[in-house]
Amino acid sequence: MQIEILAVVIGWLLGILSTPLAMYFSGIVERRRFEDVLKEELREVRFRLALSVYQLRMHLRKIDRSFLEWMVAEMNAYSDDPVRNSTLVGVRSMLRFSDADLLASNSEPLNPLGTKSFPKVVLPYLSSKTDAIALLCSAKQKELVNLLHYVETINVKSAELTDWNVLSFQVDSNENHARASGNADGSIQAISDAAEKSIGCIKNYFS
Repeated sequence: MQIEILAVVIGWLLGILSTPLAMYFSGIVERRRFEDVLKEELREVRFRLALSVYQLRMHLRKIDRSFLEWMVAEMNAYSDDPVRNSTLVGVRSMLRFSDADLLASNSEPLNPLGTKSFPKVVLPYLSSKTDAIALLCSAKQKELVNLLHYVETINVKSAELTDWNVLSFQVDSNENHARASGNADGSIQAISDAAEKSIGCIKNYFS
């Protein structure tokens, strides 16, 4: 009799726990699948953002030794690639400059503004799976939410940059052209800052 009661109790408990257990293990599988794809997307975006920051800082003439060392570390995070390799060659050559030569290079005139623009940053997988962020621990959730914020900032400033460039060709005086160009460089600086912060979010996500 006791065995029968025990069997009923065990059956009842299993019936109660089966759904939560199934949901728990399903969540684990879904999280792993989400992160496997997401990590590849984040690695690619991090690489492209690092290259962009390098190009933007070159335009703004804001290259110093600490940034060059940061750039070497970023490029070394990736395997052999023609773009990565050529960038490393350029960065390492500048690291051989004396501090005085680096300072002098930053004193040179800015690159002509021309049609300087910045492409939108897209995170198609993450953007389509924002609900899945809740599957992660709170620390990773925070980094991804911040990343999406900084990417949005980049894209807003990118649109502003396009507008300033268009305006720079429409103004009819050197003073107004200089003002439009200066505003464009302000957008470029904001893009560079947000891109560096985005890279920081990705690095924190992987840590």
